[in-house]
Amino acid sequence: MISSYIKRLYIVLASLMITVSVNARALDSLAIDGEHGTLNVIGELVEGACWIDNGSVYQQIELGEVNFAELADENANIQPRRFFIALRDCIYYSGDMRDARNGNLTTNSMQPIVKISFTTVQEQEQKNVIEVEGMAQGISLRLSDSQYRPVYLNDNNRPYVINSINDKLIYNVQVVRNNHKLIAGPYRATLNFKLDYD
Repeated sequence: MISSYIKRLYIVLASLMITVSVNARALDSLAIDGEHGTLNVIGELVEGACWIDNGSVYQQIELGEVNFAELADENANIQPRRFFIALRDCIYYSGDMRDARNGNLTTNSMQPIVKISFTTVQEQEQKNVIEVEGMAQGISLRLSDSQYRPVYLNDNNRPYVINSINDKLIYNVQVVRNNHKLIAGPYRATLNFKLDYD
């Protein structure tokens, strides 16, 4: 009877030792290089009236070929190329925003209001004209809005009322003469844009 009890006690103790040994090895394995890691998850909660459609985030606008003859006159008006920035899932809420240049207040009780800023390298000799890079010389680029009013560079522009859940901000870019000698060749320019909501 006693020997049977002692045998059972040995079995229980052996089981406990095995369990403790296994748990100790599991804890020790946490310190082994190459078997564990850390995953940091970060994000940001932002407040914005709309989001920019993926097709508008990165755009390449082809202006094609422009001939010297088209630029013979310093006041030549080359046909502009239209592009747009598509906004999606705009939410309805009231807004008001003041134009920093003329002080006019744009307000709407149902629609959000946005200002857009384009940042780029400007021509030093001509205000509000985009400098081009590349072999071509004697030309610059001018940006205008849907009504062909000049767009201010490296600054906020006039407020715009977003009219629907999915809206488009329409702009034009065109080649213009500058004060340098015309030299043929390829050119390029980069503009970044940012939306600011009320």
